[in-house]
Parts: sequence; structure tokens; C-alpha cells
Amino acid sequence: MSTRPFIPFFVVGFVVLAADLATKAVAEAHLAGRHLPLLGPLGLSLVYNDEIPHGSPQQWVNVTTIALMVALALRALPSLAAADRRNPVMLGLLSGAGLGNGLSLLTSPRGVVDFISLQYGTKYLVVNVADLAVAAGLVFCLRASIRLVASFFEREAAPRPSVPGVRAGHATPVVPDWVLRELGADPSPGERGGRSTRAADRAS
Repeated sequence: MSTRPFIPFFVVGFVVLAADLATKAVAEAHLAGRHLPLLGPLGLSLVYNDEIPHGSPQQWVNVTTIALMVALALRALPSLAAADRRNPVMLGLLSGAGLGNGLSLLTSPRGVVDFISLQYGTKYLVVNVADLAVAAGLVFCLRASIRLVASFFEREAAPRPSVPGVRAGHATPVVPDWVLRELGADPSPGERGGRSTRAADRAS
């Protein structure tokens, strides 16, 4: 099995994981109790996502699910890479993001660190680097799905070679000679001639 598709997968996954953990550490160190406006509605604010309590059964269910999804991505990587060379990048984004938030669930008693804030109206959406990587991975996933569906319809629309005596859209059955003999039917003329010739050669 070729290791080529694993290179972008591991590179992208490692970059996402490292960037996510590093930026979370910086946010905890420098953004406590502060809001830094960046551009328009975009800013930086430290928030702990405590929807999943630390040490709860739900936490372990989520961590186990992430681990299984990463293992499944590794298993499916060669086949998906053969279909589209960008799929290893997609899986790397999703796997690195999953591992980043999964490690945060395990190591941060206060909750997963979010710090990139987007204001809309009177509300704020606060995410982290892993969440952005998931969004990018889903864009790749949508693109791959569209290409797969388009490829399927292209194959369905492609003209098929016609075979005399067979209606369009129906496969030509291949029946072994011994089945034809059991049914009392003769094999094809070409094959009969071939057998007669071989029999004649053996007789001579």
C-alpha cells in the first residue's frame, strides 16, 4: 500500500492540532477578562465551553467517538485518496480538529477554550481553530460529494456499446457450455468449430 496519501493527511492533521492547542494556550494566558476587537464584528474573547462537564460520561463518549472517527479516516484514506487527491487534506483537517477538541475535553476542567468571536446582532459566536478546521473540512467534504454525484451521472449518461440481439440497458448473459449442454442447447457456432478443429487435431 502506498504511503503517499498519508503524508498530506498527517502534515495537515499535525498543523491543525498544534495550531489549535497553541492558540488555546495563548488565549488562556492573555485574554482572561478581555475583549480585543479585530475587524468589524470579529474579535478575540476568552470563553470556556462547558456544555460537556469534565469527567462526565458524555465526555468519554465524545472522546471515544473522536478516536473511532480518526481510526476510520485512516482506514478509508487510501480509497478516498484514489478518488480525489484532495481527500487526504479533508481528512487531515477533520482529524486534527477532532483531536484538538478531544484533548481539550480531557485536559481542561473548565471546558474547551474558545476565543475567536463573531458578533451578530446582540449575540456572539465564539469558536477556536479546531472549529474553523472542521468548517474547512466540511467544505472539502461537500466538494467531494458533489464530484462523486456528478461522476455517477456522467457514467450513467455515457453511451453503452450495442450488442446484437440484446436490448439497450440489459447485460449480455454469459452461460457456461456445460449449462447449455444440460439444457439440450448447442454452444455457439464459433466454439463448436473450435472444438471440432481441436478434436480433428487430436485424431490426426
